[in-house]
Amino acid sequence: MEFIRNLLSAISNFFSRLFTRSSRYDRKTTQSEKDLPFAHATDKFSENMPKINSAIRKNFYKSLLFLEQDDSADDLLDVTAAGGVKEAPICVKRRMRKAIDDVDLYKYPDSAKLKQDATVFYRDKRGIKHCTADNIAIAPSSFDLATAVFSTYFPYANIAMITPNFGYYTELLTQQWGFRGKVDFFNTPKQSHFHISMSALRQYIEESKPSAIFLTNPNNPTGDVLTESELSDIAEICRQNDTWIICDETFASTTPHTTTPYSSIAKFADPRKCIVFNGFSKGESCANLRVSTMCAPRDVIENIRAHISGTVSNVVAEGLGAILDPDAQEKQELVDHFIDNDRIIRHKQESIHEKLDSINQKLSVLYNRSDQYIKVFKPEATSVLLLDFRSLYNRNFLGRTVKSGYDIGRTLLDITKVKVVPGEAFMIAPEDMMCRISLAYDNEKLMEVFDRIEQQVDKELQRSGKNASRNPPSYLAAR
Repeated sequence: MEFIRNLLSAISNFFSRLFTRSSRYDRKTTQSEKDLPFAHATDKFSENMPKINSAIRKNFYKSLLFLEQDDSADDLLDVTAAGGVKEAPICVKRRMRKAIDDVDLYKYPDSAKLKQDATVFYRDKRGIKHCTADNIAIAPSSFDLATAVFSTYFPYANIAMITPNFGYYTELLTQQWGFRGKVDFFNTPKQSHFHISMSALRQYIEESKPSAIFLTNPNNPTGDVLTESELSDIAEICRQNDTWIICDETFASTTPHTTTPYSSIAKFADPRKCIVFNGFSKGESCANLRVSTMCAPRDVIENIRAHISGTVSNVVAEGLGAILDPDAQEKQELVDHFIDNDRIIRHKQESIHEKLDSINQKLSVLYNRSDQYIKVFKPEATSVLLLDFRSLYNRNFLGRTVKSGYDIGRTLLDITKVKVVPGEAFMIAPEDMMCRISLAYDNEKLMEVFDRIEQQVDKELQRSGKNASRNPPSYLAAR
């Protein structure tokens, strides 16, 4: 019976991929926004996102297209890719070098050993005591794991996304692959710093009755870290309503400096209805390993087995083993790595604050009003920064009137050759005017991003005949 179920699932997935034109294909063949098939996109989103207004739908799709446009200019500064802020831990490099020397490359990878290492990781580092090797799946990325889960285990389900959330997950559920269910959104407002209201979540789940909720913790892009009390409340709400929990925890290792200690939601959720993903490209700075792990119920693992390879090379497996199941020396090396990682992130954040102070002082002169026109939505975690441009709403910024995060992103790219991620790519409302940058670039490159913005502001001041050397704005003087 199980064989028949898996066979039917594989056949269904094959034909859905064969006959469904994916949005990724659309974007690769679309060279400009003028050619963007908005009618098709809006119809599709209307079908799958009935409670999301047309402005958010349109700007979400435009933002993803904007990110995948081929910008090959020599002077382009692209700060969109989130990753590690330094080199991989020394213990990872040492193990991989040793593996190259010692491992017989003609042998197939030992997937059983890697799964056992991942089991130790989830038990010891994530506190998921019920985890066994039968609960582990391995793939090149969390997105690959999510694709397999949604298209095979939840192909016709009603999925509720807690936003803000990583945009490609939203695209996965609304545009492509084998998912044929419905996606709805539980939106956390900017006014509450994107924190989840437990009473509102309970009411939403009881009324909408989703099959599963999907969230990220720590959040990408806000950096918000859920407390153990909040995780426990979410788990209890879902348990009472027979709702699955699916959580991307890739940014978990970027939390050593946070005031809220990180915990996995799997510690509190019903183990029969909880799935968590972990990648190692952020805090561990191992994006090039191209491997992510998942802890899920055994029937989920068995169901997706035919859709993921489940193996990596012996060299990668050895390197990953230093993270998943380190010895005493490697544990200390990892601690040193994360401490240094935290120091680098803090230094970059402080440098950006200083640059923004200078830019805001000049914008205050330009607009004849003292304000923080560009703010940092200060994160608890993550190697990214969410910038708030709301005070520029409906103003002329660098020669253009801006009314959305997408407008900001488009203006920065066209005028300064700086590429950022519009907030709409994370389902943030356009009028919130937010954009994300990644700190996974050297400090010199990050400073040039803000130098270019400041140079354009200087040109605007020169054209207006105003002097930026007057007294600093009141908020800056108080600081």
